[in-house]
Amino acid sequence: HTQLIIERHGSPVAQREWIERVGPGFLAMHHYCIAVVAFVRSHRHSNSALDRTGYLTFADQNQSYVVRHVAPGFALLPEVLYRRGQVRARQGRASDAIADLEEALRGDPRHARASYELAAVLAAAGDRKRAESVLRTGLENVPNSRLLKSALNDLQATAKQK
Repeated sequence: HTQLIIERHGSPVAQREWIERVGPGFLAMHHYCIAVVAFVRSHRHSNSALDRTGYLTFADQNQSYVVRHVAPGFALLPEVLYRRGQVRARQGRASDAIADLEEALRGDPRHARASYELAAVLAAAGDRKRAESVLRTGLENVPNSRLLKSALNDLQATAKQK
């Protein structure tokens, strides 16, 4: 839609409004949308392992395109970094995922899903203490997040079982 907005709205006004709202990086956001679709397709059980890997690679490449083509303060950058971190976690690239998710949270400390994903990657890597810290910090920033409360409860419950 970002690339076809002029055609769909019949004038460049809508595109200019979006660019004014979020910055010139708006024009690169079609790569983000394509990446989200590829990430969802990577979860299809009917796909072969090779297809799933291909979808994740495609998603990573398109999210990386956006990261390279937007300014550091771009309003939607934390969301793009969160999604790229999600993809990289699924690719088994934990350190890259952690870096993306931490950067997403620096850009938007209230991004509950980024806190959740970062905690999940950390816990999977065996760093439960840091995962708990991430969830607690997330809850300080988003006190009513059911997602973060549930994740913290689950993390604490599994710690008690060990």
